[in-house]
Amino acid sequence: MSPLAKEIIDRLNREDDELILSEVLDFYEYVKQRKQNELQKKWSKIEEDDPTQDEIKIYEDYKKTK
Repeated sequence: MSPLAKEIIDRLNREDDELILSEVLDFYEYVKQRKQNELQKKWSKIEEDDPTQDEIKIYEDYKKTK
């Protein structure tokens, strides 16, 4: 764990004001959602291609051994 993360956790652990703690949690949720949305956008831009003959053969071999 990084020193910054340890310091943040320590300070939040000592915090008594519930409003501050709820604001921190709200901000964390906001950042988490923003990162997930960015990841979704990146995945949506990926174009799928048709499988090659090697990929088809590997898949068929896998199905047979399963």
